[in-house]
Amino acid sequence: MKYKKIISALFISFIIILFSGIAIAEDTITTSDVHLSLVTNISLKSGQGKNIDSVYTVAQGSSFCQTYNIKNSTDYSGSIEVAIYEKITSSSGKTISDWTTLTSAVTRGSATTVTGKTVNMDVTYGKSVTFSYRLMFKLNGEWNQYSSSSNTVKLYSPQFTATYTTDANPVGLSDFPAYFGGKITLSSGVKAGGVKIYDSAYGLIAELGDIKEGESKKFQKDLAVPAGVINSYLIVEYIDLLNGEIVRTELPDVKITGKIIDPPIETRMSFNVTCPKTYIETAQNIDLTFEFKNDTQYDIITAFIYQLDDTGKATSEPILDMGSVLKGSSTTLTKNIKIEPDKIYSYAIYAYVEDSSTPFKATYDFSLSSIPPCLEIQRSIEGAKLPFYTDAIITYTAKNISSYEVTNITITDGILGQIYKADSIKSGEQVTFTAKGKFTNDFTSQPTMSLIIKDNKNTSHTFFTTKQIFQVERKAQPSMMMQIENINAKNKENSSFDVVILNDGNTNFIDLELIDTRNGALLGNISLLNIGDKQIISLASQNYKNDSEIKLMVKCKTDTYQETEFTFDPVHISNPLIKIIIISAALLVVIGSAVFLTIKKRKRIYSIK
Repeated sequence: MKYKKIISALFISFIIILFSGIAIAEDTITTSDVHLSLVTNISLKSGQGKNIDSVYTVAQGSSFCQTYNIKNSTDYSGSIEVAIYEKITSSSGKTISDWTTLTSAVTRGSATTVTGKTVNMDVTYGKSVTFSYRLMFKLNGEWNQYSSSSNTVKLYSPQFTATYTTDANPVGLSDFPAYFGGKITLSSGVKAGGVKIYDSAYGLIAELGDIKEGESKKFQKDLAVPAGVINSYLIVEYIDLLNGEIVRTELPDVKITGKIIDPPIETRMSFNVTCPKTYIETAQNIDLTFEFKNDTQYDIITAFIYQLDDTGKATSEPILDMGSVLKGSSTTLTKNIKIEPDKIYSYAIYAYVEDSSTPFKATYDFSLSSIPPCLEIQRSIEGAKLPFYTDAIITYTAKNISSYEVTNITITDGILGQIYKADSIKSGEQVTFTAKGKFTNDFTSQPTMSLIIKDNKNTSHTFFTTKQIFQVERKAQPSMMMQIENINAKNKENSSFDVVILNDGNTNFIDLELIDTRNGALLGNISLLNIGDKQIISLASQNYKNDSEIKLMVKCKTDTYQETEFTFDPVHISNPLIKIIIISAALLVVIGSAVFLTIKKRKRIYSIK
């Protein structure tokens, strides 16, 4: 019995010790048993700040800190001592706050919030501030790191970089829209809303919408700019996403320079538009013929025809490419265009020469009336054909076939330009006039008349007459003509003149060489001379001190590669000073004779008395 009691006591003691050990074991944990969670948050104390595209952003001068919410999910009945190690640095490299320990304790299933150091956003911090932190817990008297991370708060101060250019550098034409464009990048500032690009002189260029940090967007606009100097820069407008206000930022270093000029009008270029109809009652598609003649001293390497709007600006694309036109030559192209009656259509040709970015310009206004012509024109020449490159007279007879007097009459005819101007032609009256020109190709005559009909409305009337083609005489065999023009021999050792070479025959020539027959020197080359073409070779520094005549020849090939040459009659070259001396001497002789006769006559009178 005694032993039973002892055994029972021992058993009970064992059970107590066993359960006590289990309880002690349950309250003993290791680092792997610790389960914590951490949520950080930026707390704004003053100023402006919010999340923009998941990035917390603050305005300059704002005060803020980071809070740390720590939750304990450890299966442990006691509390756990926790701490936040916090360090605050700036993008400029400055340490705002070195490692600081923020301690607290948290029991199972509960949470605690720790508040970090306050930051006042300063310009010296740069673009951003970074909170680096570590979550620590204490176990068995030792601190252990549970996790670490960092959060960045960015300064909201959008900064832009940009490029800007224009095709008006160095020179643009006022007839054409000038290109203004470039690329803009948000280099810092998280995001800018509703970005718009302005030119400081010419206003809005583009609306680009939102731009994120590091994102680039291109912009461009074609602007009609009057003649003058371009000197402007970019202005950026955007919405401040913190306060919703509109901000304008000038970028004076992002500038463009250039110059807009009016294209020079070249009177030695003839530009004409004709059509097969004299009037139309309704809109129609009509084949318009565009004729261009180059009487400049330059070879035109390319020429384009544009239609002009009511302000004189050219269309975005040319309507015709006339190609190259050598000096003295002409070209003709036809295009089908829809024409409305009584509407003025303005066309311009822009011709480019070598080593120049600025084209020459010639214009022509075309219109078809909705009423029949009130003048009838007859044209005639002497002989069956026009003489080749010789002054030719065309006779015009205009008759007023309407019931009204017409006034303010102006008549033009293609490359001849204005051929007649008068104040009035009465009903039934007929006038005759002439025009003179030199022709190397068949001439298409289609006079354009502009006048006012003296009806009850004083109707303005512009119209065409029918076409009439005058053929030019040409030789029935290969032939070439040469003329020497613009001779300057004031200093015969340094004479200059233009050599005009014309193809008045029936075949084309290639590989032309202009030769001085005095010494066989090569003076110039022409690659091609088509039938009816005129080419000019301008010569300077020619020594004619011991010569009184210009004697030249041309060696060439026909387009079938048959070699041939042409010699021409010599042209007398004289020093105008000698002419002046001779004329002056002759005048002195005449004056002296007159004086002598007068004196002799007076003596005779005195002797009679």
